[in-house]
Amino acid sequence: MQHWFTCHNQGIGAGNLLVNLQHDESITFKVTHKMIRRVMRELGLRCQIRIKKHNRQKASEQYIQDNVLNQHFETTAPNEVWLSDSTELRFGLN
Repeated sequence: MQHWFTCHNQGIGAGNLLVNLQHDESITFKVTHKMIRRVMRELGLRCQIRIKKHNRQKASEQYIQDNVLNQHFETTAPNEVWLSDSTELRFGLN
């Protein structure tokens, strides 16, 4: 276990150690996750890589204008209906 841990520069956890040890032909006995965690605790081995945490903020409600035309764009004269789309994207600190 110490060999695989140093080969991965202390960046391998108990789950990946289990996979590597199960595929190792030199180990003839069955290896379990609980066994690996116990041995890692006894040897003082800890993975130096942490799981990334996403900093998510709750978005405020969007204001949507009423659909006055109900997507009926048939007109009888020119310049009767004018349409525009305004989209505001906010990102970053400001």
